[in-house]
Amino acid sequence: MAHYRQQLTSRAAARGKYAPLYRHLAALARPDWEVSFAEIESILGFSLPASARLHRPWWANQTRSGGHSHALAWKAAGWKTKKVDLDREKLVFQRVRTDSNAAPAATRMDIARKAASNGKYAPLFRNLSVRTGTRWRATFAEIEGVLGFKLPDSARIHRPWWANQKRSGGHSHALAWQVAGWKTTRVDLSAETLVFQREDGAGAQAGQASPVRGFNLARDFPAVDMGPWPEGFKVSREEIYDELGRLVGGPEGDP
Repeated sequence: MAHYRQQLTSRAAARGKYAPLYRHLAALARPDWEVSFAEIESILGFSLPASARLHRPWWANQTRSGGHSHALAWKAAGWKTKKVDLDREKLVFQRVRTDSNAAPAATRMDIARKAASNGKYAPLFRNLSVRTGTRWRATFAEIEGVLGFKLPDSARIHRPWWANQKRSGGHSHALAWQVAGWKTTRVDLSAETLVFQREDGAGAQAGQASPVRGFNLARDFPAVDMGPWPEGFKVSREEIYDELGRLVGGPEGDP
């Protein structure tokens, strides 16, 4: 029952007015975040209400009774507010520790977010994490502009390169958009275009039977036992990561 309530809370936060803040916090892989009111407004895409600058209780964390949509946004993402400074218009968001039963799943999701935010396709992950709206029709050239490098030839030749992860396989580029809460649709290799659609249910339009299913790490990127490490096989950190800690080896260049 508690898990079901948490799903409803997260879904409400992902659809609400403060959904951009929810998505931004959900994607952060750090224990705390000091931020100005202006930075929050930049993420939201609109100005905070006057009460946020006048009344400290506006920043109070959600309790079991009462509460508002802005507090729901950060609480559902797993954060709480502290050190609210109305004079300097700054505050600190601090990650809320989960109980021991939730720790394995939370840790794995943190690892997935960290991989997406540090990997080769991190610019796409960050772009989608803060993007407003429910759909983005993008050209391959626009995606390359976001990434800062050209897509591999396989992205223009093989439609499966753009496939969303479902229970097996999976690559870092799919991790980038799915952990950010999006999925790919309408891939047109001839026109070199595709549509990214939000996977949190906010993209449901009139006439649709139901919202799309949200991203589920356990379902979409299941843990796989790859067996024992090959005897005598060795690999150095330099062969996997570059000097900035970004993944450069392994499946990054695979089709």
